[in-house]
Amino acid sequence: MSRPMRRLLLAVAGLGLTFGVAGRAEADILAANLTTNGAFTINYFEGQSVTTPGGGPFNNITFNFYSNTVLPLQPSAPGTMFILNQGYHGSPAGLNSSTSGFIASSIATTNGVYQFSSNVTLNENTQYFFYANQSGPVTITPTDTYPGGQEWSTTGSNTAYGPAPDDTLFTLSGTAVSVVPEPSTAVVAVFGAVSGIAYGLARKRRAQRRQDQEGTSEQTQ
Repeated sequence: MSRPMRRLLLAVAGLGLTFGVAGRAEADILAANLTTNGAFTINYFEGQSVTTPGGGPFNNITFNFYSNTVLPLQPSAPGTMFILNQGYHGSPAGLNSSTSGFIASSIATTNGVYQFSSNVTLNENTQYFFYANQSGPVTITPTDTYPGGQEWSTTGSNTAYGPAPDDTLFTLSGTAVSVVPEPSTAVVAVFGAVSGIAYGLARKRRAQRRQDQEGTSEQTQ
């Protein structure tokens, strides 16, 4: 392999690594209520409406309640979490993918945090409604400490959720959807450019060799 080609391939490898790094991003806290003053823990079926910030849309969504009132706060994720785009006045037992306004349900719980499929996307500056289909423990505040939403609560799996004049302690996290092209797309584009350059260099070398051969032939005649 010629030296120019080795340099080109090294450049491609460097670009591939660059795009790979740019395509990954750590999740950010999109909204939270961590006010522990006067807070207390209950074991009801809890929900919380939450408003996303600007800078979206967002994916890689996670959500959690908390189960204590002193630092460090302990994440809590009872049952399965459902995300809706409207308030829900049915029962926890009635939550499913056919529920009006359904967006997604959690696919796993890790260390007290609900995990959603990475392709679940929430829009910016939009209010969403999060409902757990099992009871706590979940910590709540005695007053409305989070301006972007409110607590929804019920005492039984077959009784209806209702809005409450207070809030749960919670954290909603996610990643702003990146406009950086996927690594595979970027690398393919760069390889295409490299192939074009390599083909041009090869043609140029062949033409030069042909000219040299013709010149040598003329000199020997």
